[in-house]
Amino acid sequence: MSYGDTDEFKSRVKEIPKLLGKGAYIYVMRCPSHVRDLYKIGFTTVNPEQRAAELSGVTASPVRFEVVEAWIVTDAKAAEASVFRALDARRANKSREFFFGRYRDIRADLWEAIKPWAA
Repeated sequence: MSYGDTDEFKSRVKEIPKLLGKGAYIYVMRCPSHVRDLYKIGFTTVNPEQRAAELSGVTASPVRFEVVEAWIVTDAKAAEASVFRALDARRANKSREFFFGRYRDIRADLWEAIKPWAA
């Protein structure tokens, strides 16, 4: 399921208030002050909007990170590792979680990578 301001999403979040165990979100974010088609991808155990605020505070970015989309997954570490393998050729820096590409292409590859863990 993708993240959004929908009643279905809000009800699912209420069902999983803290996402117990290994569950969490895989998110895609971008910062409008970064170059076009550069996305931050990772996982979080908190609401993706909260994670965006945290990232915006620690990166000294002049503009806040925006959540593009997020998915609830049952095993965030495994799903994130799968995404990073699938998107390795798009990585901006081998030691960072930023990837270049058209969003529709990144999203398609990401979705295939996380399907086994999609909640």
